[in-house]
Amino acid sequence: MLEFLSSGMQKLAQRISSILDANFGRLSEGLRVLEDMARFILRDSKITKKLKEMRHSLLAESRPFDLEFLNSRGEDIGASLFAADESKRENFCDLVIANAKRAEESLRVLEEYFKFLKILSWRKFQDNRFLLYNIEREIVSRFLRQEKTKKLFPLYIILDAKYFEKRNPVELLKKVISGGAKAVQIRDKINNKFLFRKNQVFIPKFRNKESEIKNKNKILETALKLKEICQKANVLFLVNDYVDIALAVDADGVHLGKDDLPISAVRKILPFDKIIGSSVHNLKEAKKAEKEGADYLSIGAIYPTLTKENAVLVKPSLIREIKDRVSLPIIAIGGINKNNLDEVMKFGVDGIAVAKAALDKPNPKTAVKGILSKLNNYFSKKI
Repeated sequence: MLEFLSSGMQKLAQRISSILDANFGRLSEGLRVLEDMARFILRDSKITKKLKEMRHSLLAESRPFDLEFLNSRGEDIGASLFAADESKRENFCDLVIANAKRAEESLRVLEEYFKFLKILSWRKFQDNRFLLYNIEREIVSRFLRQEKTKKLFPLYIILDAKYFEKRNPVELLKKVISGGAKAVQIRDKINNKFLFRKNQVFIPKFRNKESEIKNKNKILETALKLKEICQKANVLFLVNDYVDIALAVDADGVHLGKDDLPISAVRKILPFDKIIGSSVHNLKEAKKAEKEGADYLSIGAIYPTLTKENAVLVKPSLIREIKDRVSLPIIAIGGINKNNLDEVMKFGVDGIAVAKAALDKPNPKTAVKGILSKLNNYFSKKI
């Protein structure tokens, strides 16, 4: 492939071969690390397929150089050089970024030398470099969201506005955090009660734009206060339903029901590291939520609940059915308390969400501690 260089330039040709050989090697190594992470850790067949096809397609470009590469291999003065930051791999994100950058840099080098050698397939390296930027972002976002999602388990507190009428939401939040809660969600149906649903469409009971804005502002004001407390305490803060409020307060994510915006649409709106939870009531909804990009599922109501009108009750056995068919972590919700906790946990949930069991108690801090103690005891025995 380098025969066009004159005999006096054969040493240069050999050195160019060394550059190509080294970068094809780095490209293969970087892509293989990413592919295995997508395959075995994320268990994402879509990303795995993209990376595998990319690796095979790009390495096919090296085959015409095989003999020249073998001939060019000798002592490499860079083999003994080692940068201190090359050993820094503190988490999966570090691993993804390091190997994506390794592959991306190699793609750029190969692109430039293929241009120099006037090989038309240089565009393949350029196109795949841009594609890899997107894949890197997608994998990193998945790991960032997975790390956040871990805080939801085993106990997720729903700060329902129903309890704000009797107690200050800020004080409630401080008490549940002091009890050990690591994740909370603000759910306010009260200040939007002038809307009702008909065929999954919100219709005003009365047309009063001023009242609508006033009520939404009240939710925003409360959410801002709660988010600030959560941020200082390193507690996950999610917003129920309202994507606009979640964005406005820089919440860690949103929780959506079947009457809200589609998960796939919300994923395009939210920053890539924000998590999305989804309420589901059957296996079909669970599979759809997983396909659209949800980070966790909420299944319920398991028992009758006073915090949500017209709640659809599901059998606890649905938890096991979905657990066996969907890879996302699962939270059980709806009327769960210390007395029925054992029945729910035996179906294999990753955690539970409560409102009444924590907020409608004389001492929410003690209530949260008691539930957490029982949950931790359950999971310690399971291990």
